[in-house]
Amino acid sequence: MSKAIGNTFEETFEFQKLLILGGPVTCVSFLLGASEYLVAKGPWIEIYRDDDVVKRHLIFKNGGSIHGVRNLDDSTILIFGGQQVAFVDKDSFEVQLVSLDNPIEYLTICDWIWDVNVLQQGAHYFLALGLANNVCEVWFLDRTFPGTFTARRLCRRLCELRCITYCMSFDGWTSISNNKDLKLASGTVFNEILIWMPIESIEMHPNEEMMTKRCPIEHKLLGHKGVILALNFNEEGDQLVSASDDRSVRLWRLVFDQQQGQTWTQTWVGWGHTARVWNVCFSCEGLVSTGEDGTSRLWDNLNGEQLGQIRNYASQSIWSIDVCNNFALLGTNDGSVKIWNLRCKTTHALGTEYPCLSTILIPDDRPKITPEASLRDTDRTKTIVDRKKKKKKTNIKAQVIFGIECYQRATDDYALAVGTRHGSLFIFSLYDFKLQETTNWHDGIEDNMVKTTNASCLAISRYQIAAIGTTKGELVIRRLNCAENPTFDIINARNFKSIQKVSWCKDDLVASFHIKGIIVLWQVSKIPTNSVVRTVLNTTTSVIPICIYPLSSGKGFVVGDSCGNVSLFSTESDSSDEIYATSVCKKVHAKQHINQIKTFKDGRVISVGNDGCIAECFITNGNILVRGTSIPISGISGVSQMWYGNLSLETLPVIVAGYYGNVFTVIDYASNFELVKFETGGRQRKISHLMSVSPEGNLQFSRQSIAVCLNRKDGRNEVTLYSNLYCKHSKLLHNRAKGVSLHGEPIYDACMFTTAEDVDHVAVVSGSEDCTAKLSFLVNDTVKTSFSLPPQESCIRAVAASRKSCSPISLIAIGGGKLSIDFYLIKDANVPGNSFRGNLIQIYNIGKGGTHDMTNIDHRINAIKALPNPFVDEANASHFVAIGDSNGNVGFFIVQEDRKHERFIIPKYHVTTQDRPVLSLDILLWKNSFLIVVGSTSGDISIWCVAVNQGATLTYNAHKAPIHEFKTHQMGTNTICTSILNNSTSSMNLLLCSAGDDQAISVIELLLSRGSNKEISVTVLSNSVTPEADVSAVKGVHFIGKSKFISVGYGQKMLLWNWSRSKGSQLLSAIGIDVCDVNCLAFCRVRNRALAAAGGEGLEIIEVHENN
Repeated sequence: MSKAIGNTFEETFEFQKLLILGGPVTCVSFLLGASEYLVAKGPWIEIYRDDDVVKRHLIFKNGGSIHGVRNLDDSTILIFGGQQVAFVDKDSFEVQLVSLDNPIEYLTICDWIWDVNVLQQGAHYFLALGLANNVCEVWFLDRTFPGTFTARRLCRRLCELRCITYCMSFDGWTSISNNKDLKLASGTVFNEILIWMPIESIEMHPNEEMMTKRCPIEHKLLGHKGVILALNFNEEGDQLVSASDDRSVRLWRLVFDQQQGQTWTQTWVGWGHTARVWNVCFSCEGLVSTGEDGTSRLWDNLNGEQLGQIRNYASQSIWSIDVCNNFALLGTNDGSVKIWNLRCKTTHALGTEYPCLSTILIPDDRPKITPEASLRDTDRTKTIVDRKKKKKKTNIKAQVIFGIECYQRATDDYALAVGTRHGSLFIFSLYDFKLQETTNWHDGIEDNMVKTTNASCLAISRYQIAAIGTTKGELVIRRLNCAENPTFDIINARNFKSIQKVSWCKDDLVASFHIKGIIVLWQVSKIPTNSVVRTVLNTTTSVIPICIYPLSSGKGFVVGDSCGNVSLFSTESDSSDEIYATSVCKKVHAKQHINQIKTFKDGRVISVGNDGCIAECFITNGNILVRGTSIPISGISGVSQMWYGNLSLETLPVIVAGYYGNVFTVIDYASNFELVKFETGGRQRKISHLMSVSPEGNLQFSRQSIAVCLNRKDGRNEVTLYSNLYCKHSKLLHNRAKGVSLHGEPIYDACMFTTAEDVDHVAVVSGSEDCTAKLSFLVNDTVKTSFSLPPQESCIRAVAASRKSCSPISLIAIGGGKLSIDFYLIKDANVPGNSFRGNLIQIYNIGKGGTHDMTNIDHRINAIKALPNPFVDEANASHFVAIGDSNGNVGFFIVQEDRKHERFIIPKYHVTTQDRPVLSLDILLWKNSFLIVVGSTSGDISIWCVAVNQGATLTYNAHKAPIHEFKTHQMGTNTICTSILNNSTSSMNLLLCSAGDDQAISVIELLLSRGSNKEISVTVLSNSVTPEADVSAVKGVHFIGKSKFISVGYGQKMLLWNWSRSKGSQLLSAIGIDVCDVNCLAFCRVRNRALAAAGGEGLEIIEVHENN
């Protein structure tokens, strides 16, 4: 809570910080153990236990950022950041008081704190603080009684070279018996590392007088070409690792020289990061570094060789790091944390609990060459050599693999099947990678029926029944593991042409995919002897169907094809005749292959394809497919597979896999965190990927196997395997991501709205410089889930939302570069009173707002506002959306809700073109008109009227001139909001509040009236300007009552104001904002609560309490 600042009124409002959504993770710590760790964002600490947030505490109530955590003793931890030090109880996480002259919550130091070292002597503590001006201060703490400390500064040590430092690291004071001197390494802005001794011994007494002393530099380490950003000693203190903005990691060792004594020498330099290296530390597996390039890298401690790398595609930087055993905890600038099992990037022996990398040589089943055939080949080669007088390479008849398949035979029993065109089917165990069975899949089949050389594809069911398709249209069904009594079935489907793929839809239903758009479903028994056609699906196109999935109702299928189309087939009639698609969504994946498709009970259809996107469609009650959204996956150019977790979970985590170049990558879609990366050597090579979901249904803790087939020069084949299938189902063995990933760059605009009446669900839409927009949901002050919306070509500058009261449908409008505007309908299927289910939110991408202007990347939409259209009935529900752009244009769209309309979006109406770019706008409704209030870069404000004529059809007529203009600011008008004081049939009394780059806030009281000629007249009743309302530019204002409003800006504060005609705007209260680079303000009411969000490097949610 904050107290009123400089007000003379009785305070009726106060602020309460709730949480930070997104934003940089400034500190991570395994201080509580490998399964219980701390994550800091700004002044907040979140405690994770078993990867779930169990507690969230506000440590620095006056604001600031946490940068480090240390153990003080068994019951207390020390948390520091900026110029503050707090002592926190480990169990309750309550901040304990510190007594100087008076009890206070924080120990405040005169400079920025880079590092803290603690030495305990019974009930007394010595704190060594490394400060930014290359200073070390030593403080004495005495625990007077539980929950309270007495603090006193003992001494202050100055390095002989006074300069600004960006990092420090202490060594020493590990215990009383150790009696090591306190050593301090400082990283300077002059590219140097200074090592000096601030404290020569630990023999200090609590009653010793304060003293200041300069200390000489013991060692100066040179080599970096940029500012030193991170330093860390190892436990023994004889190694020091450094990181710099020259993109290098360097290891230094303390050695003894007979002439020079102890010296520090550079052991190696590690290059690999493509941007600044933020942090680096020691681990049992090597050195771990994090950088601005979004990667974390593992380095060999001996020679500096890079052993592994993991990437977080969603964030621009990985800031903070801590290690525990073989795990690295990584904090990113998008608000999420990643846990990296360092051993997952190295090769281990078979049978261990860590992932294995192995190579299997496929047995050579090629027919032996007879002596006669060999002699003929020799004579032919000799003739060619004699004729051409040059050597000819010997032709090698290669072993041809037509299919590989990783599959599960039983619980914790996995195998790999490899089929060849010489009739062999090899079965390998994925436990020890040994050959277990060799089957002749062609055994008992005559060549005139099926030729082995025509085999083209392979699929194996859960009951170990192999389906083999051929280029001539035959289908061979053979049961495995029954060599004594082999059973098989041959299906002649030659009239359907070549089979491109086979896939098991169910345990007894196999689909064969043919050219010319045909899919045939075959009913297969457990003992395959007489398979029959169940259904033929005809897409009536020449495309090749690629994937199929049954509807949850069991009365139909969805199909994806080679041109990116999604088709819906209904089988309610249960006919074996040809069935044609009842609905088709075209070009869902932009004419690229759809590789996998899946349906859900709520009617959603999810697909992935070679366009690198995960797309969503919906099946309506009338069995019509409706397009949803399509989101590109960072780090994958072609998505081949996806997995969903336990469908009973409130959110549905999904894992996607696919290619980026020749690298096969497995990524957590929610956080864009790389789980596995595997070099295949080529995208056309046959590959099989199997994932075993954990009992909890959480895919991040699941096991997987990746098999890639490679051709050898001698004509044989080998399979390279990565597998952790026989690792325990333990979350401690897997790379995983936690927390909600928001944006990797600053947020430019945000809006908030409720998704349903009488439910504490708040939707937050944010648009960022990283070209993405996110839709997040808050439930009981906790981020429940976050959805990504399709990105735009350039940064997103403006977002808006509109929802009519009691309606389950909301409109979202997003504007960005190249004057691009995207419209989405959000359908909320949550029932009031029920728990939130993120999978019940349906998002429809209904199109773009067209513009006829010639655009480039510098032209952008700067402002968007939306209101429900009150002039239409519920059946024709629509929204009025006003826009302003960098070309000075102001216009509006009418966006329909119902898909029965021929056009969702009525093309833009042009209102005006101003001389200067539009920065802000607001909309209000009066009688039969929409009023658009526009602010520009010149500091001017103008009001424009759009009259609505309610005849047989609605028409919207924009006035050719503004009804009023104002000069309110000396610089750009960044933000505008309005509040209606009184509204009658003949007049309207309103407040117009604006703020700008000139740090001023203007509030104008207006009276609008309409004369007999129906012209609107504007009278200015009062005009109050508050200069220097903030210490820097004001970026957002919003009314929270008729005359009370809040403001935010670069001053990093949220201010509460009250306006009156006699006194103008007076400050009531203020609270510090902990997210940096504040650009916007959002506000909404949820039941009886008022919530505000300040957007910048993250979103800070603050509740405004009304106590009047």
